[in-house]
Amino acid sequence: MKPHRVFDGDLLRADLFNPEAPRLFVSFRQRVAEAGTFTDATPVGSFVGHGFARLHLQA
Repeated sequence: MKPHRVFDGDLLRADLFNPEAPRLFVSFRQRVAEAGTFTDATPVGSFVGHGFARLHLQA
């Protein structure tokens, strides 16, 4: 499942999975890679598979 980038700033990134779903699950992850970089967002299958959209925020 491909993420839909909804925001891409220097300090914050937001990716949305399964955007057509009627319910939304939001998760937050602090930057864990090298300073100034972001990790690739991946869907959480248990939520997406049960009809949720997922908004993945990274700072």
